[in-house]
Amino acid sequence: MTRRSPEWHTEAQACAEAILSQVGKDIVLGLPLGLGKANSIVNALYERAARDPSIQLLIFTALTLGRPGGRSELERRFLGPLFERLAGNYPELAYNLAAREGRLPQNVAVHELYFPAGRRLHGIARRSRR
Repeated sequence: MTRRSPEWHTEAQACAEAILSQVGKDIVLGLPLGLGKANSIVNALYERAARDPSIQLLIFTALTLGRPGGRSELERRFLGPLFERLAGNYPELAYNLAAREGRLPQNVAVHELYFPAGRRLHGIARRSRR
């Protein structure tokens, strides 16, 4: 087996393309618990898979943290500045938004070990009625 030199990328899209060229179109992606994920690279891989159904993206993670949205105007006005102060420009994970809105593509699967209580209640209830 020959050793390859490390590649350096300054753009997430270029890194995603390099991953696809090295690994192929079947990607199994393991992500760390909570904060600390390489969100920009994860988002670039997700966006490529969302555009190209021939790419199979399987994501394993312990926990996906997203920006709190707030259901009312008052909640949004409170949580927005608080989150900006605590997390600044922490990029939202695109797969998390898609999963919450029920629009995760068929070629993308997400397996989480933990998630906030009640987050999937409606999705599970909908499935059990069928």
